[in-house]
Amino acid sequence: MSNTEAPAGTGSLEAVKLVKTTETEWESKIAAARKAAEAALAKLRDEARASVAAARAEAESARTRSVETVRETADADAEKIVAEGQAAAQRDPSSRPLADQKDAILSAVLEDLAGQ
Repeated sequence: MSNTEAPAGTGSLEAVKLVKTTETEWESKIAAARKAAEAALAKLRDEARASVAAARAEAESARTRSVETVRETADADAEKIVAEGQAAAQRDPSSRPLADQKDAILSAVLEDLAGQ
């Protein structure tokens, strides 16, 4: 019986070793790239959170300033209206509070209703 098998060449073993080394290198590169991407993503998330917090603080500050401005304007308008009313009341001494005029008002309303 003859042995037809040839001894395995050392070239194929070297090729397998080269493939394995290349795979290991690329797995390391991929792991490093993944780690760098995760770090960059974490940094971006932190920056986004900080940006949102700053925007919320600025919006709250703007809202507070706006409310204060409107309140001051409303107070000034109210004071002006009260002053105008007091001035008008002083100019017309015959004006009486509505409570003092209730009988006249009630009579006028009832007469109007009776006439219908």
